Amino acid sequence: MRYVKITFLFILCIILLSFVLCSCSGNENSELSTSSETDSQQNNTQYSFEITDLQARAKPILNKVFDYTTEYNIGVVDFNKDSFFISYSSGMGYNRSPAVSHAIYDIETDSLYESGKTYNEIASSGANVIVNDCLYFWYNATDNTGNEVNKLVMADGKNRSLKAIAEKKYSNQLLRLDKLNENEFVTNYSIMDEKSNSTVIEAYNVQDEKLRTLFTLKYSNLEDQPDSSGIVLETICAMDNKIYGIGREKHNYQYECYFYIFDTEGNLLKKINAPALAEALEDTIPLRLQVSGNYFGVTDYQLKASLYRLDDDKITCMIHPNEGYKFALGAENFYTSESVPYFYYYSDYSSLTKNDNRTLYVFDTASGNTAKAEIKFDDNYRYLNYISTDEEGNLLFCFDRDFCKYDYKYYYLDNTSIKNSMKT
Repeated sequence: MRYVKITFLFILCIILLSFVLCSCSGNENSELSTSSETDSQQNNTQYSFEITDLQARAKPILNKVFDYTTEYNIGVVDFNKDSFFISYSSGMGYNRSPAVSHAIYDIETDSLYESGKTYNEIASSGANVIVNDCLYFWYNATDNTGNEVNKLVMADGKNRSLKAIAEKKYSNQLLRLDKLNENEFVTNYSIMDEKSNSTVIEAYNVQDEKLRTLFTLKYSNLEDQPDSSGIVLETICAMDNKIYGIGREKHNYQYECYFYIFDTEGNLLKKINAPALAEALEDTIPLRLQVSGNYFGVTDYQLKASLYRLDDDKITCMIHPNEGYKFALGAENFYTSESVPYFYYYSDYSSLTKNDNRTLYVFDTASGNTAKAEIKFDDNYRYLNYISTDEEGNLLFCFDRDFCKYDYKYYYLDNTSIKNSMKT
């Protein structure tokens, strides 16, 4: 259920910009290298390992499920170990069905089992999380009176069922989801009025089946005042029993970007000025944040990825968003840096700066090593549409026959070969 709706993202951007007035173009003392310097560094990277057995280990899956003589709008396949969750609708554009089908894929029988439908969807949150063989996601819809509502939905992989478990009225917001521990995930939303903006961080316990508020941050930014007060978070993630966030504050009429670390009770553990991040983001906003050890990755609302190293109170950009990479999806399911210390990334085939998007790069946050592997499986399916990963670092590759032709091939790879290569 990761349909990325640019219009919706643009609305969110405008909402956030109206409060934060993101004019952060970085400063002259930024630790960020220039684009040409960063590209040069990437081109000169000495890859520690070549992963050579990836092709042989990858298993084709899902390829007999859809008849591509019919147009389907298929969402990203989310998975965890043997649980595969798929959302799809027939037709494209104005001919697209108003109902979105949700299904469970059985890898053993190569069969799809429908779990239910969602209706009148305006936009999805763009984030899902899997806890105990169940997929959870928010989506915006209209109710019987025409008003917008936000529904938290659970797709049960074992019972092959679908149900709404919570309903809120948060308006047009991207409600992120991120796994906190084995039984909980976090989500956040904003409450706005004329003078202030409050960021609310909530946790859902799948055993208690309840949402609870972890903490609330209040932010005020009056146009005629030189300084803002409080903290506004543009995006968050959970990792190692902490909450991480990115936001901006105004000081003497100048906006500065910060990286925040909180405990689960809302106590601010660390606040780091991040001019390198501000310069990389320029006039956009962060959409997705993922953390592993002393590194964090950011995907902005234009879906460009960048990677950063954190050394005490210094943040250095390692991969600039202009380099044209994307991260593997599914990092929302990680909750300890030790379990999967890797950033998986690849070249975006729509990028003008890269000619090959069929190379997988694996950055190991524990050692600082980078490995690469060719992922050219089928010459008839030339474009790597996305990579998805689960909480153990297993991978699912989705290839498109031709750019935006909606004819896909999928390959599943357990990460044994990657782990073995990185240990060599």
